[in-house]
Amino acid sequence: MRQRGGYPLVVASSCIMVPTSSHTPSQVELVFRAQVASFSFSRFLRHNRYMENLSFTTSIEGIDESQLQGFFVGWLSAPTPGKHLQLLRNSDYAVLAIDSSTKKVVGFVTAITDKTLAAYIPFLEVLPAYQKKGIGKELTTRMLETLKDFYMVDLLCDSELQPFYENVGMNKATGMMRRNYDKQGGI
Repeated sequence: MRQRGGYPLVVASSCIMVPTSSHTPSQVELVFRAQVASFSFSRFLRHNRYMENLSFTTSIEGIDESQLQGFFVGWLSAPTPGKHLQLLRNSDYAVLAIDSSTKKVVGFVTAITDKTLAAYIPFLEVLPAYQKKGIGKELTTRMLETLKDFYMVDLLCDSELQPFYENVGMNKATGMMRRNYDKQGGI
């Protein structure tokens, strides 16, 4: 097994070996590892083919309300696509993931800053049909790269989402918040 671009690459054919007295434990382990690596590599290829259909942009030029359907799932009073477009325009930074075949925005992340020391990431959203494909991680990674010169980059998230953000280099912290849920659709 060799590494290529950080991903395991299986050179030998994929075959199943059943342990017998003629196979040593190390031979069986090698085949098992090769099969696991083969699975990981094929998952990587599927992931890459999916990502090939996406484009990432920091520009909202040419984006309209029709491209912003289906976000804010589970919100009691979700912002309309018009309010969504307004929040993108009013953010200091935005990164969008766009499905090249449909021209639909399938994910976005925004940041607001004091333009001096601090940045805050209020939104990371990926449409349900596009989740678990690495899009959120790519959006977050691109945003953190954009914000790399700020002293502090903060966000609030539910505890079950903390491992996701730890995987992109953020640290757990204690925070406070206030929510006016009757204003959830925007002002």
